[in-house]
Amino acid sequence: MSELKKCPFCGGRSIMVKTQKCGRYVGCLDCGARTEEAETDYAGSAYDKAIAAWNRRAQPCDIQQYAESCADCGFCNEPLTLDEMNALDHEPIYVLHTGGKWTMNGWHIATASSYQNHGRCDLEIDNGNTIIDMQNYGNTWLAYRRKPEGSE
Repeated sequence: MSELKKCPFCGGRSIMVKTQKCGRYVGCLDCGARTEEAETDYAGSAYDKAIAAWNRRAQPCDIQQYAESCADCGFCNEPLTLDEMNALDHEPIYVLHTGGKWTMNGWHIATASSYQNHGRCDLEIDNGNTIIDMQNYGNTWLAYRRKPEGSE
């Protein structure tokens, strides 16, 4: 018999293999977490399959490896480029004020909008309730996919 690992969610040790209909599952009696039901087959391996499923753990991710191997790794949080800003279409961004009197720090839904009368791209945020002049991007404000560390 394989030893059951503690619960990956609550750390509890009250773990039990239970029988249900056509198979077995492993569950934590402390928090209620459980595996999918492992179906019994002719070899009767549902018990072993249920324990293997419970004991399986995700492997830790090497963030540094991703950061070094991929510019768009999902861990980096550089300010969006102008090209990325011009491609926004009802997407969440975190706006950070870097100078001046503008006080719209925080999450907004943004869409790039091109206006014929001045030939440049502006940014509509919060369903068009506010238009931001892209000429000041990088000078008085920046936008990010995720909230930057240390921002309020």
